[in-house]
Amino acid sequence: YGVTGAIFVLLIASSLTLLGHLYVSSRLLPSLLGFTIERHAVRPLLKFGGALAFAAIAAMLLVNAEKGILPRVVSVTALAHYSVAYTLASMFSLFTNSMMQSLLPAFSQLQGEANRFQLNTLFSRGLRVNLILTIPVLAVIAIVAKPFFTVWAGEEFGRESSMPFYILLMGVALNLQAFFPGTMIMASGRADIFTKLYWLELVPYLLLLWVLSVQFGIFGVAIAWTLRMSVDAIIHFLLARKVSGLKYHGGPLRYFGIGLAIMCAPLVANYIAGEINAIVVIITVASLLAYGFFVWRLVLSDGEAGWVTAKLRLYAS
Repeated sequence: YGVTGAIFVLLIASSLTLLGHLYVSSRLLPSLLGFTIERHAVRPLLKFGGALAFAAIAAMLLVNAEKGILPRVVSVTALAHYSVAYTLASMFSLFTNSMMQSLLPAFSQLQGEANRFQLNTLFSRGLRVNLILTIPVLAVIAIVAKPFFTVWAGEEFGRESSMPFYILLMGVALNLQAFFPGTMIMASGRADIFTKLYWLELVPYLLLLWVLSVQFGIFGVAIAWTLRMSVDAIIHFLLARKVSGLKYHGGPLRYFGIGLAIMCAPLVANYIAGEINAIVVIITVASLLAYGFFVWRLVLSDGEAGWVTAKLRLYAS
C-alpha cells in the first residue's frame, strides 16, 4: 500500500503505545484514571500548557521550514538527500531527551534558594555526562556515516547526503547540550520564554534559510540549521542563568576541549584516507581507549568513578 500503508502502520504503533502507557501507568498509580477537577489548578495549568502549545507551533515551523523551502529553491531530490541526513542526525537527541524526562521533575523539586547548590550540582553532573558521551559517539558516527548512507539508501545518497550530515552534526552537538538549560527553564515554570524565543527566531531563520539555500543549496540549508542551533543553545544557557540562577559546578570545561582533540584524530585519518580502512579503525580504537582513560582520570569525580565501577561489577556478575 505504499506510503499510505506505512502511515497506517505508524498509526497502529502509536495507538498501541498509548494503550500500553495507560495500562502500565494505571497499574503503578491507580488514581491516575480517576476523574477530578481542582479549580485552583486550572488557571496555572492553562497558563503553562498554553505557552508550551504556542511554543510547539513555532518549534514545528522552525524544525520543518527547510522541508518546504528546499523543493521550492533547489529540488525535490535535494530534499530527499537532506531528509536522509537530517533523520540520522536527529536520532541522537533520543538519549538526551530521555534524560530530560527524568531530570524535569528533579529540577522542579529543587527550585528555590534553599536547594540552589543541589540544583546546580545535578544540572552540572547531567551536562557533564552528556558531554562525555556526545564527543566519542558523534565522532564515530561521522566516520561511518558515508558508508552507512551508501548501504542504506544507495551510492547517490552516500555521495550527496554525507556532507550535509557532517554540518548538521555540529549543530546536533550543541543542541544536545541545550536540552539541559531548556529543561531548567521549564522546571522553573517559565514556559512562556520558549513561546517568545521561538516566535522571535522564526522570521530571521526563514530569511537566513532562504538566502543560504539560494546561494549554496542543500549545504546552505544545513549551515542555516546549524547556525540556528548554535545561537539557540547560547540563548538557552543565558536565559537559564537569568531565570534559575544556573551555575556550572562540573570542573574545568577545558577538559572537554582536550577530549574533543583526542577524538579528532580518527576524523582526520578518515578524511585523509577517504574511506574506512584498517589504519582508520586502529586509530579510532586507540583514540577511544585514550579518551576513556582521560575521562576516567581527569573528568569523573571519585564518587562517579566508584559508581561506574560498582555498576560494571554488577553487570559482570
